[in-house]
Amino acid sequence: MREQPGQRHSIYHFDNITSAAPDTTRGAEGKMMKDMGKKKKVTAHPGPDEENTGILDFRSVFDSIPGLYIVLFPDKNFTIAWASKHYLAAFGKRMEEVKDRSLKEILNPAGHDYNKQPLLELHNALHWVVKNKQGYMLLQKYNQTKNANGVEELQVRHWEILAAPSFLKNGNVQYLIIRFTDAAAMIRSKEREEKQQQHTRALEELKRENMRRIKESKEQLEVLNVSLGKSIAELELANDELDAFCSSVSHDLHAPLRVISGYVNILLDEHSARLTKDAQKMLDRVFANASAMSRQIDDLLAFSRMGKESIKPAELNMTDIAKKSLGMVLAGKPASIKPRISLDKLLPANADRNMMGHVFTNLLSNAVKYSSKNKHPEIEIKSVALKGRTVYSVKDNGAGFDMKYADRLFGIFQRLHSKEEYEGTGLGLALVKRIITRHGGKVWAKSKPGRGAVFYFSLPASK
Repeated sequence: MREQPGQRHSIYHFDNITSAAPDTTRGAEGKMMKDMGKKKKVTAHPGPDEENTGILDFRSVFDSIPGLYIVLFPDKNFTIAWASKHYLAAFGKRMEEVKDRSLKEILNPAGHDYNKQPLLELHNALHWVVKNKQGYMLLQKYNQTKNANGVEELQVRHWEILAAPSFLKNGNVQYLIIRFTDAAAMIRSKEREEKQQQHTRALEELKRENMRRIKESKEQLEVLNVSLGKSIAELELANDELDAFCSSVSHDLHAPLRVISGYVNILLDEHSARLTKDAQKMLDRVFANASAMSRQIDDLLAFSRMGKESIKPAELNMTDIAKKSLGMVLAGKPASIKPRISLDKLLPANADRNMMGHVFTNLLSNAVKYSSKNKHPEIEIKSVALKGRTVYSVKDNGAGFDMKYADRLFGIFQRLHSKEEYEGTGLGLALVKRIITRHGGKVWAKSKPGRGAVFYFSLPASK
């Protein structure tokens, strides 16, 4: 099968129809069309009353099969010589309405412009059949009118048109046998196939795009992994240097502080009689500041170590840990500043025991410190289960703070009150935040100036 060049509609060229081309002659109908092409005894151009052997053969053959057939003379207008009863029934015509009429008059009786192009192509194809004595198959679309309840409607019809020549004894073409087959189902099938192909192409394109993105993502991930590896190495080096620095600070700063404190004690113990009161006060201040600086160094080292110390999770009785921390905080405090304590039975937690001790010690130390100036200091320690987490709280009725400064609470060396008002290193809450964050929790606070404060921390609920 070869596609005829230069055609706008689907037109296919087959080898000689009488050579049993399988694609153009199907089943019994195809065999009959081939046999008709082999007829030997037919007359040249029958008159309207002539009993022609070829026409009789057409009638006996094509009226007995369901196809829509017409027989054309090979003249320039392709005049209709005969039409099968199935053709006439399908188009609502009588034989006298089509016989001796041109093909153009039958297929486009109203002369619609939109049918001119397919008719021209059909004429060209039929001329080719006559000239080359071979068969054609065309797939064409015609706009035809149909009367429905007295109203003329335009109807689009798709036809598969098969044209085959019938020959005289001398080899010339006497008739053209035309078979019309409704191609609507084939067109729908072709449209479905095209949609499926478009869908397949879209999926393939999507697949290629996904593969491209996956490749790009892998390349980006490799770059990020390399960068992350470098960052981790740099971080490990920085941590090692920080450890070395902390050890150096611990030794190099503690040593002179111990010397200062020692000499101050000697002066106060052995030479206080020769010191004026002002001198003694100044030495007391030197000793107090040296001690405060020593505690600050210890807190800073503890903060540094807490970031690297491995977590040893265990099922903890948080009530016992809070009691122990409270005892350490209140030890040595005068009875006048000891607050009234309200400690609920706390929910358990799965956490590091030593670290949770640091958390409660720092929070309770702050609560005792900032409520110490209240005539009736009170501290409440509670817990509650909330959406898969356990929230613990430490509440006091002390000095409180302005919430607009809340973001500074958990920073290193951040203080909302002066050292003259309340002593401290400014590292306790920063240490609390680091510990709770490492446990997958959060820490926050609520307060009003002069109305006390509540500090909260959450941990994943114990299973």
